[in-house]
Amino acid sequence: MSRFTREGNNNMMRRSWIWGISLLVVILAALALPSLKSDKVPTSSNESGSTGFHLEVEGNPVASAAAATSSADAAYINVVDYGAVGNGKKDDWNGISKAIAKAKALRDKGRQVTLLFPELTEFRSSKAIVIPANISVDQRAPLIYTGTAYVPFLTLGEESTVTGAEYSGLNVRRSKLVDWSKDKSHKAIGIRIINANNSGIHIQRAENFSIGVETIGIGTGFAYNDIRLGKITSNQIGLKVTNKRNKAKVSGWNNENLYTGGNFAVWSGNNTSQSRYGIVITTEDGSYKNNNNNVFVKPSFELNQRNTKGSAESVPIVIEHGLNNTFDYVRNETNGIYMARLKNKSNNNSFNVSYGDAKLDDQSEFGNQIVTTQESSFFDQFTLRESFNLSERWNKSNTAASLDGMSFLSNKGGEPTATNNFDCISSSKGFVTFANGCVAVGAMIDVSVVKQFVIKRAAQNELGGRVIVRGYDKNGKLLSGSGNWLRGMSNNSFYFADTFGGVYMSARDMADPVYFDVKDNVKKVWVGVTAGSGKAVINSFGIFTRSTDYPAVYSGG
Repeated sequence: MSRFTREGNNNMMRRSWIWGISLLVVILAALALPSLKSDKVPTSSNESGSTGFHLEVEGNPVASAAAATSSADAAYINVVDYGAVGNGKKDDWNGISKAIAKAKALRDKGRQVTLLFPELTEFRSSKAIVIPANISVDQRAPLIYTGTAYVPFLTLGEESTVTGAEYSGLNVRRSKLVDWSKDKSHKAIGIRIINANNSGIHIQRAENFSIGVETIGIGTGFAYNDIRLGKITSNQIGLKVTNKRNKAKVSGWNNENLYTGGNFAVWSGNNTSQSRYGIVITTEDGSYKNNNNNVFVKPSFELNQRNTKGSAESVPIVIEHGLNNTFDYVRNETNGIYMARLKNKSNNNSFNVSYGDAKLDDQSEFGNQIVTTQESSFFDQFTLRESFNLSERWNKSNTAASLDGMSFLSNKGGEPTATNNFDCISSSKGFVTFANGCVAVGAMIDVSVVKQFVIKRAAQNELGGRVIVRGYDKNGKLLSGSGNWLRGMSNNSFYFADTFGGVYMSARDMADPVYFDVKDNVKKVWVGVTAGSGKAVINSFGIFTRSTDYPAVYSGG
C-alpha cells in the first residue's frame, strides 16, 4: 500500500469519527430540548414522567425561543392562546382573564410564570385587569382601557404578599381622558404595583388617568426595586409612592427604590382648570409616614402651567410624608413657581435641579431640605477670600467719605482714590446707598496667577446694583475693551462700558452671585460695586476664589 493510500484512508476514518460525534451531539440535544409547540404540555414531573427541565410555552414563537433559555420550571402564557386578539378593535378582557387564571394555576404549582402580551396592534379591555403576585409580565403591545369606571386599570400584585415578579414594557392608556374634577379621590389609576420586592420594573407608558402609576406597600413593603419610567402623560398625578394597612391592620411601607427617567407631562387642553403634580410621596392612611431612601434619577417635568386656568397649579414634586428621598438631575420646565412642596414632618430630602428653577414651597415642620442646581454646584467650588462690610468701613469727615481698606472709582474715569466728596453715596442703618450715575467702591486684586472669581453682595435682589471690573496689563496700563479679556456667565454676562474710564460691567441690577475670569495678559483688576439702572443699597460684598487660590487684595487707592 502506498503512503498516499494510507494517508487517504486515515483521513476518511478521522472524518467519519468527527461526523459520528457531531450526529450524537445533535441527537442528545434534541432529546434534551422541550417541546416548543403551542399545545398544552405536561406541567409537572408527575404528569410527564420526566425529572428534568419543565417548560410551558403558549403561542408566540419569539417568546418560545426566549423561554427555551429560561430557568427550570418556567412557563410563558401567551394571552392570544386564550382568546385575546390584540387587533385594537375587539374587547380582549375575557381572553386576558383566562390567561391570567392559567398563569395563577401554574404559579400555585410552584412554576415560574410569565404572562405574555405579544407584539400586536393593541389589547383593549372594558374591565380592570388584575394579575396576582409572583406572575411576571412581558408586555409588547399597549393595553387600552375602554371602560368608564374610576378604578385601577392594571393591578400587579396583591396586599400582604411580597412579589418578586419582573414587569417589562408596561404600557397602558385610558381611551378617554379622565375628568379629574369628577375623581377627587384619584381612583382611576393606570398601573398599580403592590408589594414588589427586588423586582425589575419597566413602565413604558401611562396616559389619561387620575394617577398614572402607583407603587404601594400594603401590609408589607414595596422595596429594593429597580424601576425604569417612560412617558407618564396627562395624569393629574404622574407617579404616586405610597403605603397603607392591610385588612389585618398591618401597615405597609415604600422604601429603598430606584426610579430612573420619567417624562412627566400634561398635553395642552387637558383639564386646564385642574392642578397637576408629577411625583407625590405620601401615605394613604397615616399608618407609616416615613417613606424613605427612594432615589429618582433624571425625571423630567413638563406639566404645562402656561396652559392652565384660574388657580390651577403645576408642581413637579410633592412630599407629604417622606424623608431622605433624593431627586437627581431634575428637569423643571413649563411648571409653576415651585419645583417641590414639602409638608408635615417631611425632612432631609435632597433635590438637584439640572434645568430650570429650584424653588421650594417648604410647609414642613423642619427646614433641613437639601437643594442644589448646576449653578449652585459651580459656585460651591469657590470660598471666601475677602469680605467688605461697607457700612462698618464707612468714615466721613466734613464732606469727604472713605472706606477702610477700599477705594472709590469715579464714573467719569481717573484712577481709584481713597476718599471722595460726592453727594450721591451715603451710609445709613447698616447699608450704603449708591444713586444712579454715582461712584463705585471696591479694591484691587493681583490676578497674575489667579484668574477666576465670584462676587457676592448682601442686598435685596433688585437693589444689588452692578459689578464692575477694570483691568491692567503687566506694565500697569489700563486695558480697553478690545481683546475680550473678561468672561462672565450666561445669566448675568458682562459688557464693556466707557464709563468709569472703561470697565466691564455686569448686565443687570441684581444681587445674585456673579462669576468672571480674565485672560493671561491681565495682571491686576479693580473690582467694585455701583448702581445700575436704579439705585443700589448694599451692606457688603465678598470676593470668592477657588479653595486652593489666595490672591493679594488691597485697597488700590
